[in-house]
Amino acid sequence: MNENWKPGDGLEYEKKHFFAPTIIKSKMPLNLVDALNTWADNIKKSEEEFEKRRTIQYTNHPSFSVDAKFLQSSGVGEWLGSNAIALKKEFIEDCQRRWPAWQMEEKSLGYGKLAAEEAMKESIPNIHVAWINDYSAGDFVSWHTHHDTSISGVLFLKVPDDIYIGNGAGELVFLHGQVAQWTHNMERIRPVVGDAYFFPCWLEHSVNPHFAKGLRRSMAINILWSTNYAP
Repeated sequence: MNENWKPGDGLEYEKKHFFAPTIIKSKMPLNLVDALNTWADNIKKSEEEFEKRRTIQYTNHPSFSVDAKFLQSSGVGEWLGSNAIALKKEFIEDCQRRWPAWQMEEKSLGYGKLAAEEAMKESIPNIHVAWINDYSAGDFVSWHTHHDTSISGVLFLKVPDDIYIGNGAGELVFLHGQVAQWTHNMERIRPVVGDAYFFPCWLEHSVNPHFAKGLRRSMAINILWSTNYAP
């Protein structure tokens, strides 16, 4: 590359992002999105059912758990399971690309490349918790991470047509690394119905408030590998 470069010539170069966490985007079929929305709307119609499922949050927006039986019977669980298997493959390959050669055989220390690969190959990914988040105008979630899991995910189920009145309104925002010159440490995701994003549980993220008349709804999930290995 550039072996015969001379003044006035252009340059060949590669752009690399060595330090960024892996984030995987998928797309949920609309029939499964409709099934989730119908189930969630019915739960909210019953105060008793809603209160049984209400999750503890630091914000006032409605948040409630999704039944494992519904996930299984609706086909949503099977779709999530297929994504979990794909995620496992992607993160193993990501591990192969990123771990330096001198750590390849550090199995005894528990953190080497092969140790990570074997931990993931021998484990089974499980969707161990899922919950619905409903955001009305002004609702938001501040910076946070997820605990006691491996991979987290967000699926967008409802998005108001007029949600983008304000700059960044209703966006899912990821944050990684320090704020410094020449760095890109923040990624903003506009919600689109059916879009799903999967990411390491330790990756900081937040939800911006929106000012639309309708409801912004998402489902959050945590995927756990049985070995408790978090990539």
